[in-house]
Amino acid sequence: MGARNPLSLYLVVPPSDISRTKPLIRLLLNQIGRRLTEKLEGEKGKTNKHQLLMMLDEFPALGRLDFFESSLAFMAGYGIRAYLIAQSLNQIDKAYSEHNSILDNCHVRIVFATKDERTAKRVSDGLGTATELRSQKNYAGHRLAPWLSHVMV
Repeated sequence: MGARNPLSLYLVVPPSDISRTKPLIRLLLNQIGRRLTEKLEGEKGKTNKHQLLMMLDEFPALGRLDFFESSLAFMAGYGIRAYLIAQSLNQIDKAYSEHNSILDNCHVRIVFATKDERTAKRVSDGLGTATELRSQKNYAGHRLAPWLSHVMV
């Protein structure tokens, strides 16, 4: 991350090869994460020029990665950001158990519609409740109503 030019590394595994290559991918991710969090500073006391984005799509398919669970909290200090993408919270629970720190260390969570009631309840409980006030004007019954009947402000 302290190199002169940025670098991109893509590890793409087809779904048909996940079970066969899972140990190798786990080893690579573990070593990359551990190596990049050894020293807080770059060479000669300088901070790193570049940041690292680890985008892990379908990361629960790799099984439990203890390094990620324990280090997500401090990786940002080393210039590392992780985008962990999963299809459902149940996948994360299956790989990391129900009481894990993965979601606690995710600063941004993007959730789409779900059919699973348990997932919907967890998301709803996490969001809490809020009251939203809106003011609205209606021109019905006003002398300009024939021209403004479609306008709601």
